[in-house]
Amino acid sequence: FHAEGSMILSNFVVEMTDMPQVAINKASFEFNPAFAMLREANIRVGKNTDFAIDGNLSNYLPYIFSDGTISGNLNLRSSLIDVDEIMASIPEDVEDTTALALVVIPTNIDFTFIALIDKMVYGSLQPENIRGTMVVRDGMLTVSNTGMDMMGGKIAMNALYDTRDSLKPLMKADMSITNMLVKNAFETFNSVQKLAPAARGIEGAMNMTLKFESLLGSDMMPVLNTVLGEGILTSNELQIVDAPTFNKIREVLKINDKYSNTFKDLRASFRVKDGRVFLTPFDTKMGNVKMNISGDQGFDQTLNYFIKTEIPRTDLGSLAGELTDNLVSQASKLGISYTPSEIIKINLKVGGTALKPEISPDFGGAGAGVSSAVSALKEQVRDEVQEKVTEAVTEVTDKARAEAEAQAAKIMKEAEEKAQVIRDEAAKAAEKLKAEAEEQAQRIIKEAEGKNAILKAAANRSADALRNEAKRKADQLVREADVQAQKLLDEAAIKRDEMLKKL
Repeated sequence: FHAEGSMILSNFVVEMTDMPQVAINKASFEFNPAFAMLREANIRVGKNTDFAIDGNLSNYLPYIFSDGTISGNLNLRSSLIDVDEIMASIPEDVEDTTALALVVIPTNIDFTFIALIDKMVYGSLQPENIRGTMVVRDGMLTVSNTGMDMMGGKIAMNALYDTRDSLKPLMKADMSITNMLVKNAFETFNSVQKLAPAARGIEGAMNMTLKFESLLGSDMMPVLNTVLGEGILTSNELQIVDAPTFNKIREVLKINDKYSNTFKDLRASFRVKDGRVFLTPFDTKMGNVKMNISGDQGFDQTLNYFIKTEIPRTDLGSLAGELTDNLVSQASKLGISYTPSEIIKINLKVGGTALKPEISPDFGGAGAGVSSAVSALKEQVRDEVQEKVTEAVTEVTDKARAEAEAQAAKIMKEAEEKAQVIRDEAAKAAEKLKAEAEEQAQRIIKEAEGKNAILKAAANRSADALRNEAKRKADQLVREADVQAQKLLDEAAIKRDEMLKKL
């Protein structure tokens, strides 16, 4: 200690039972009762792990003397963190190995780290260029805006590691994976081997966004039946080197040498729940074979998929040829010119397990195997012939319906034209009646001109009477014409409906 409130540690070694040695090569502090400033701390844990830390610490005296909470804003740098070496120093015969295997976050530490780690070694995981912000607080570790390079790709992640309940540690993560090699991911992560067992025989790079949460086991790995999540996986190209499911599909469908083992432009959305991964239906293409894939699979390796395929007939080789020759002649007997479709559509149900898949074409409960594929294709071609027959019958029916509808429309048009003639003639007659009455009324009024008032009044009354009588007769004429016209339209409508009912 120095009088001005500073401290320097050099070549300070901490030995703890069942823990790796901690060597503080140099650490410089400036402090007062309120806070301490860590100017530099070069620390080595075990032989391989190194840390360089600087920053501010506060509330350190209550932490040392009364188990208070220490706070700090620190910068952490490391060229290597060797988790394997640290874990290897913990004896396997310690009674509570679970407690030792689980890294519990202290509740009396409140640190914010700005971290930059060149490399970490943790089993087969060896991420590099790890950078981001880590917050240790209330028994939880939160990482944000964290990125790293791993397995040929890049990972960006926000995550929470919660050990407040040490029996049920919780992990939440929101991550984005870019250009990661599928083969490396399968060999590295136990969870990938459970979530996507088919990835064992797939090569290529993929991108993925994933949100999930899970309890963690004593080995710090997710407890699979507690995983909840969703994500999207994409890839420009994936190659199937050896996958039992797709090998079995090729065998069942007897696809010839034009078979391709490469998927192009893959995009699949998925959900994880109740120990299963559920795929939203998506389209993809494997060589010339178009596929629409949906379904789910369990962490217990069980499969439950439904695959719609569209396969060029030429890719099916002899299988398609066996089926179409006889059916062409059968179609001819029905008077139908049938040309086999160039595209064969087959639906496949995928069951069994990832290592022992069971493939069955889905046509009315056909069984598994090559024989059922033949039955399925026969059913499809028969359906195509029946479709041709239906099209021919429909064509005749449609023609008859069109002719009947045209005739019905003609009947109604003629009726409407006749009805309009009746109404027009009635209107003309009504106008003529009123015009003649008006002419006669004007003549009576004119004859009364120059006579006394009584005779003029009588003439006006006679003229009004003529007009009113003419209007009454004109209105009656129009009404009778409307009735006659409507009767004509009603009779035409009945005739039209009877004609259409016969179709």
